[in-house]
Amino acid sequence: MAILRENPFRPGAGSPPPYLAGRKDAKDALSLRLKYILSRWHPGSDCVLIGPRGNGKTALLGWFKKEVDKSGIRCVFANASSAGTLEQFSIQLLPGSQRLRNRVRQIGATVAGSGAQVALRQAQTVFEQELLGACEKNPLIFLLDEAHKVEREAMRALLNASQRVQAEGHPFLVVLAGTPELEREMRKAGATFWERLEQHGINRLARVEARQALLYPFGLSESHNPRVVNEALDECQDYSFFIQSLGQELWNQNSEEITAGSLSRALEGFSKRKRLFYSRRYKELKDAGAIGLAAQAALAFRGGRVNSLAESNLEKAMGCETPAILRDLGYIWQPLGETRYEPGIPSLMGYVLDELG
Repeated sequence: MAILRENPFRPGAGSPPPYLAGRKDAKDALSLRLKYILSRWHPGSDCVLIGPRGNGKTALLGWFKKEVDKSGIRCVFANASSAGTLEQFSIQLLPGSQRLRNRVRQIGATVAGSGAQVALRQAQTVFEQELLGACEKNPLIFLLDEAHKVEREAMRALLNASQRVQAEGHPFLVVLAGTPELEREMRKAGATFWERLEQHGINRLARVEARQALLYPFGLSESHNPRVVNEALDECQDYSFFIQSLGQELWNQNSEEITAGSLSRALEGFSKRKRLFYSRRYKELKDAGAIGLAAQAALAFRGGRVNSLAESNLEKAMGCETPAILRDLGYIWQPLGETRYEPGIPSLMGYVLDELG
């Protein structure tokens, strides 16, 4: 019987997937902080979700936004495009504060130099005071995606204000999400900012989690057609964006099961999508002047067939220190707490080598 329901798989939409598999530690940490906020306590520390693109950070923020909305707590969900400056923070978090708006405008109107720095510090102070007053009255949660793109001084103001508000015992929580570049930006903003945050690495799913992400939206059990499902997940490499893309193609086959035939048909469209994805990432590496470094790393990882490498072995194979640009772009990834590197997406390394001949 054909499936007539709307396709729940929407790769790249940023909305929570039909089933948010895995991420238990991060979900538990966010849920606990929501309980604190509901009790009108401070949450203890802000959180950061960090990892290569396409692994579900935005989806996880979206999931938490829905959980917060159920509680009735005010929750602001923004990204660097809508909240990347101190002025935008003031609009998003404190829309009624004309005093803050006037202070922020003075920054742009002040001639560069010591005067501009004074105006900036004054605006940051007012931002902190206004946020403190607002959270004393009502709890507030701020979810900020693409945090690695936020202006450094704005990030400094936000995290300093959050620390002050929480130190006063008021219910305010910041949850940041960003690529590995975020850690470097945070350390530049201030030596202690990164250490203040509770950090959660968001990378590729474990195979059991990937299986759930693909099967549960179909209403299928984890034991469904294991050979074919494993073949599908091998194509996806347990990468969240690819799972959603292939899931969308499988759903479009109008089959209530995942069979060898439906997978074969779905892979036609999925392979085209994957090639387009690879070409964009290749261009990104090339535009960053990092395609040669990417090729060296790909050779070290044997085209993505090696799952992980010690940093010393990677540097020895590349003949240089581990390039920050490859980490920032998520081409290679060092999971939090680990000393070894992994490919962000193993098959992308094979694509890079193929393109270079």
